[in-house]
Formats: sequence, C-alpha cells, structure tokens
Amino acid sequence: MVKKITSEKTKFVRLAGVLSQGAAIDKTSASERVLIPESAIDVDDIVFRAREDIPAVFVQRGDLLIVERRKPDHAATGELVVVLIGDRSFIGHWWTKRGERALVNDGLDLVTEDKKMRIIGAITAILRWR
Repeated sequence: MVKKITSEKTKFVRLAGVLSQGAAIDKTSASERVLIPESAIDVDDIVFRAREDIPAVFVQRGDLLIVERRKPDHAATGELVVVLIGDRSFIGHWWTKRGERALVNDGLDLVTEDKKMRIIGAITAILRWR
C-alpha cells in the first residue's frame, strides 16, 4: 500500500538504512530520524529508505518502507518483502511453492532465486512525501 501523507498525528523514528536492489544495506544513515504517521508503524517495525526507483514493485526513490519484522522464512506467498542474500538486499514478492523459493516482481518475473534468501520482513506501507 502506498500511503499519501496527510495531517494525521506523526512521530519521529530512526532509519534502519537505505535499500538498493541487489546491494548491501547502506547503514550510514541509520541514525537519521524521519517523521512518519503514527498509524503507519508498530513498535517492532523498522523503516528503510529506497535509494532508487524499483518500478517493478512500485517503489520510488526516497520512499520510506515500513517493514514488519518476520522470523526467517515466515511470509505468505505474494507478500511484498525485503530479503537478504548474504549482505545483498532485494525487494519483491515472496514466492514459495513445493519447496521452491523465489522473489518476484508485480508481473511475476523473477527478481532472484536462492536457497539462502533470508526474510527481514514484510513491507506493510510505502510512504511517499510528494
């Protein structure tokens, strides 16, 4: 869900880092505080900023991604997630059927496929300040 920022009650939270498709999470901005609507985040959620446009999943550069932490490999098929393969991060829809695991875009094209994918969490909101 892309949420348009309105005049609702807001609060400051710290960024967990900046994401780029297929790159390590840039944690140099991890101490940066960003203002978000209180209704968009729960206590254990983490917030990332998108470094680049990822049109295949409707993410735009600068979007704030609200991520609900998940236990490793705990996401429903089709859920928009952030995963790690080694130190590289990827955003896409989790796909698991008959023991196969993959990350796909909105058109169901393969983003990446690797047995070592580790789910960080599900993206529950995409906040865009434009």
